[in-house]
Amino acid sequence: MEKRNYSNSELFTVANNIRKETGCSRSEAYYKAKDYLENKNTFNAEKALKGAKVMTKSGKTAKVICETRGKLLVKVYSKVASYLDREIKYNMDGSRWSPNVPDPDDLVMA
Repeated sequence: MEKRNYSNSELFTVANNIRKETGCSRSEAYYKAKDYLENKNTFNAEKALKGAKVMTKSGKTAKVICETRGKLLVKVYSKVASYLDREIKYNMDGSRWSPNVPDPDDLVMA
């Protein structure tokens, strides 16, 4: 099970704001808030190419260098030592191997 990146307090605050703005039911606002919070860190190639902060799902810092032949060339920094830093090609959606299979090396916006 993947660790969620938001607290209950944040979830209920967003849900209450959605409920005030849309007038939907409490449960519907909860699901909309949960969806918003879980997808707010999804990868955006345009922003990443313009220099926005990027990291892997496992928490390693990364920097998008350029786009090459429909792929992204990304420098992934090691948490241990600089000689373990590597340059890796990623899919344009930020997935390392396949968009259908989640992987700890997939990219997300920091």
